[in-house]
Amino acid sequence: MRNFLIIALTLAFTECFASETEVGNSCSESLIADSRSENIIEPFASETEVSNGSRDGGEVENYVRFAPYAVIAGMKLAGIESRSSNSEFLASFALSNIFMAGTVEALKKSVEESRPDKSDNNAFPSGHTAIAFTAATILHKEFGETASPWLSLGGYGIAATTGVLRATHSRHWAGDILAGAGIGVLSAELGYCLSDLLFHKKKRLRKAFVHNTDEGKPSFVEVHMGGGLHSSQLSLSNSEGEKSVELCTSTVGGVEGALFFNRYIGFGAMCRYSVTPIRELSEGFVSNLQEVSLDAGVYSMFSISEKWCFGGKALVGTWLKGNCSLDLVLGVNLGWRYSSRYTLKLFADFDSSKRKISFQEEQSGNSFSALKRLSTITLGSSFAIGF
Repeated sequence: MRNFLIIALTLAFTECFASETEVGNSCSESLIADSRSENIIEPFASETEVSNGSRDGGEVENYVRFAPYAVIAGMKLAGIESRSSNSEFLASFALSNIFMAGTVEALKKSVEESRPDKSDNNAFPSGHTAIAFTAATILHKEFGETASPWLSLGGYGIAATTGVLRATHSRHWAGDILAGAGIGVLSAELGYCLSDLLFHKKKRLRKAFVHNTDEGKPSFVEVHMGGGLHSSQLSLSNSEGEKSVELCTSTVGGVEGALFFNRYIGFGAMCRYSVTPIRELSEGFVSNLQEVSLDAGVYSMFSISEKWCFGGKALVGTWLKGNCSLDLVLGVNLGWRYSSRYTLKLFADFDSSKRKISFQEEQSGNSFSALKRLSTITLGSSFAIGF
């Protein structure tokens, strides 16, 4: 009971920190939020639409970010054996969250970047995303490496979802979210590193499981997150004239997997969700372009050494919108096998397709649209498990 009291107090600390830095205190910010709350887009509109973001106190990511901690608490209460003893777990947990909260708070106070919805200047980095990735990394270390790798995949999937939702609600730019993800992972790694030093005489309760791959076939499932880079400007039009807009860096999250026929070639699929802020050049108004794609095709993997591998893919698919256009994806990745089951990857994907883009002015309500071929280079990282 004492252990869970300490966990509750630490979570309360991180929640207070997040509420302070992510929400803000002024009445003017609340009025701005209210004025924008009516302009929410359905994520699966009939065409590729651009919408205003919302700043809603009931945003689901306010709760989703803590989901990995709920899993940890449930497994601890159920008596499932974890990586660390109770005392070491509490030390690792507290140190990880203190490092994360301190880093995010310091950067928010020093950078003072404006949010896409212009509600305040606490955008960089994303505190919600940092909390989510800290929690996911702790779940991975405590139970993913000993009980089931699918817990790790689910934890990081929840963390990536948190980041994408922050972009969907116009609370953060892509750079804010990717920075928050990095801070969360590194904070947890540092927390566990220092905890290991403090408890150097303590032995692990269990060693990480060893996975024997099926005849060396590198079949995998992974979650990924990154930023999408586009050509900078577009010109949209209607019967009354044209509107010039600028595409900002997209926040991209997705899941993909492949079943390999041998050590080198396999077939797989990828589902990806992206949020692209679009800035009106004349007035600076920012809206969101929300898109979902589904692609399938050939994957390849080549081992460079026991720890390093190089992969590629060539996929075709479509955007899940009313205007379904052909999507072509080419990608490469560099992977580091840090255990027999887990691989961390850095990837670069290129995709190109023709889509109809619509934009509605905030004040007049006039709509502008165009059929454009968009090419995107997505850079990011992924967490993969082999099976």
